[in-house]
Amino acid sequence: MRLTSSLVWIISLSLSQRGIFVAADGSLDPPGLQPLVARGNAFLAAGQFNDAIKAFGEAIDLSPVDYLLYYKRATAQLSLSRHQQALDDFDKVLKLSHGHFDKALFMKAKIYAKEGKWVDARTMLKQYTTKIKGDSEAADLLFAISEAEVSFKQARSASKTKQWDTCTEKATKTLETATHNVELRHLRLDCALQKGDIEQAVADLTRITYLTSPSTSLYLRLSTLSYHLLPLTSGSVGSSPSSALQTVKQCLHRDPDSKPCASAHRVLKSLDKGFAKAESLREASDWKAIVDFLDGPSGFLKKYRDALTSSVEGLDPPLSISGKSDTASLSRLSHRLALLLRILCKSYTELSLPKEGAPYCEELLKMEGFGGDIDAHVGNGEAHLLKEEWEEAVRSFEKAFEGSGRSSRDIQSRLQKAQRLLKQSRQKDYYKVLGVARDADERTIKKAYKKAAKTAHPDKGGSEAKMAAVNEAYEVLSNPELRQRFDNGDDPNDTSNQGFGGGGNPFFAQGGGNPFMFFQNGGGSGSPFERGGGGFGEHQFRFRTHG
Repeated sequence: MRLTSSLVWIISLSLSQRGIFVAADGSLDPPGLQPLVARGNAFLAAGQFNDAIKAFGEAIDLSPVDYLLYYKRATAQLSLSRHQQALDDFDKVLKLSHGHFDKALFMKAKIYAKEGKWVDARTMLKQYTTKIKGDSEAADLLFAISEAEVSFKQARSASKTKQWDTCTEKATKTLETATHNVELRHLRLDCALQKGDIEQAVADLTRITYLTSPSTSLYLRLSTLSYHLLPLTSGSVGSSPSSALQTVKQCLHRDPDSKPCASAHRVLKSLDKGFAKAESLREASDWKAIVDFLDGPSGFLKKYRDALTSSVEGLDPPLSISGKSDTASLSRLSHRLALLLRILCKSYTELSLPKEGAPYCEELLKMEGFGGDIDAHVGNGEAHLLKEEWEEAVRSFEKAFEGSGRSSRDIQSRLQKAQRLLKQSRQKDYYKVLGVARDADERTIKKAYKKAAKTAHPDKGGSEAKMAAVNEAYEVLSNPELRQRFDNGDDPNDTSNQGFGGGGNPFFAQGGGNPFMFFQNGGGSGSPFERGGGGFGEHQFRFRTHG
């Protein structure tokens, strides 16, 4: 006697729960079926979905009318986001069970909801709830679908009116239900870019490469964003191949003959090596080697700039972030460029070459999000000191000190020096008295002193005060130790700082010194300051011999 189809379904459901399978014609399962089913169940429980699919597929070959095998394979397919294959298997389940296996209807509704196919999802749910009354899961799914539909419309509307925050917020809300909707991913991606959220854009682009059959342009867009514009994480530079390099490898795996991806692979591989070297030199504090490696027309910094420009300008359609699509604006978003600028800026500061480092420090401060960079402000401060721009130097060091949480002793020392020099500039400047630059050598200072002494002498149109100032300046600048103190903002002649006894200038006799101490008596010497008769105690003035 043959079993009716309904009875077969009831019996097979009961027996399958015991590991025994009944074919559609009522016969028991064929030899070898149960071991395959057991393997499939084990793989499914262990999350080894590919193996489970293979095992259930082999079982289906032995028993093609056992709908539970299709259901289990569909479950594994769904776990791997293979929606179409899962839908095909669920359809087979419904066909073989004559529509009695209602769970397949609910699973189809979930898939359609994930893909944002609201009408199809509702249709499946309606069929399911007609048979299964009061199912809370179905009610929850129906509510989620309704909410997602509304938020999707709101996201689209916000995008059209350039309300980027609202757009990303509503798109994110929709994606809680429609996780596999590609159009929605693109929508949030575009809105994220326009609000400057590179991390979100990269995350969505990455997801899209798994949801679709990505094109070469999509891979290149992802690699450009993730390599050049994505914020860097600690240890992400130089420690391992970049994620962008893995992206172009995927492109080559899909299309080995892709010339754009092959070119991008070569460039990124070379850049990764360069960043690894720069990071290694930085960790070793080898500042001179860093300058040699990064700076100059053939340095790595220029190589990176060229690669960044080429990558951005090669995208189709053109990249637009926060309403900006020109290369210069997009380059200011590059965290890798900022990293190289910081390393170079700091290296020149450490080498006491602030003039050479100034362009890189200033450019770093103009980079998006780096206006408060500590190393850049320190480098700028040193450059201002070199140009005797004391107030600007103080401001730069104050910003750096604040950025350090007011905890860096090195920056505090630089700030205090700048403050002393600012105070000093408002009192006296020995370099200006002699008319020399702060980096003048000993010979230049001596020559300037002789020239200044001629014009400062009272007999040559000067005055005692001017002559005293010239002598005072020379005494400080000709003495390396005193000059260093003055360069650090500590005036050796400022008794309020030094606590010299007796008052007056420490380089003159106590109680008021002779302003012409650097000249001595003599006659007939041919000195340009020699004069006879009266005045200043009948003195004849000559240059004092130095060195």
